[in-house]
Amino acid sequence: MLALVAGSLLAALMLVVSTFLDLYTVGTGVTTLEDFSGWDHHSVAMLLLGLAVIPMALGALRGARPAMYALAALGVVVLIVAFTVDLPAALDEGLLAVTYEGAEAKPAIGFYVESLAGALLLAFGGLLVMLTRPAPVTD
Repeated sequence: MLALVAGSLLAALMLVVSTFLDLYTVGTGVTTLEDFSGWDHHSVAMLLLGLAVIPMALGALRGARPAMYALAALGVVVLIVAFTVDLPAALDEGLLAVTYEGAEAKPAIGFYVESLAGALLLAFGGLLVMLTRPAPVTD
């Protein structure tokens, strides 16, 4: 259980770091025309999600099942943002494709870090729920 909580805290750190990494780049072959960081694209969203993981991980460490469910739910939210907001933007050249022939957009390291963090949160939250027993009901 401690390893799963530690992994969740690592995922939180990854989300915070992904905010400042390049989310996607637009370029022509070897020339990069423009870089967009997570901060440029969705402001503080991943930073706040990463910070929200910390109290949930600490609650999961104490055995709170709602906190374990919340870790998995935060992972789902991160993955939804990554694949429905960030990935389409990372594959769209925008106006640079008109200005520069052969310009193409591609995901950068920040996209992969946030996606991995979301998958880890979903997995660790789910494993915490499955591996812990609910508290017995007392009359």
